[in-house]
Amino acid sequence: MAQGIIKINLDGAFPSGHHEGAIASIARDSSGSLLGGFVRTVRARSAFETETQALLYTLRELLQKEQMEDYLIIESDNLILVEAINGCREPPWDCRALLTECVALKTLFSNLSVLHYRRETNALADWAAKAHGRGNLPHNWASSPPQLMLDLLCIDALFKGCTFAHI
Repeated sequence: MAQGIIKINLDGAFPSGHHEGAIASIARDSSGSLLGGFVRTVRARSAFETETQALLYTLRELLQKEQMEDYLIIESDNLILVEAINGCREPPWDCRALLTECVALKTLFSNLSVLHYRRETNALADWAAKAHGRGNLPHNWASSPPQLMLDLLCIDALFKGCTFAHI
């Protein structure tokens, strides 16, 4: 990843038969260092709605932090979501309102790409969302990551070709 780019991985975890999901959004710099992120519980009716809310909350957070001019790459392992946000497919009817808001927010950013990555390369956000959903993620995870999170950061940094993950 080129210098100056912020990469944000997002994911959602939605246990079947529930009305809530957990979302995670994790930001790193070009060396793989953790810049921060958030986890949140959201009301949802499906896994896709949970993933869409992860994108929506991420875009809102970036706007709140006034990062509209930064070079940003948002990565998701949900191909339907990525194709819908990029205008390559019609969004599923049950999430059209959420996706319409995401598309509108995306236009406020000068240098934002939303890309698809395989689930195994999105392991950190996947793990964080699931850990939050189970109530196992420490509140200070962003400033003092648990060992498993540090391991996933290092693995991901090496997999993506970063020279070294300074954690």
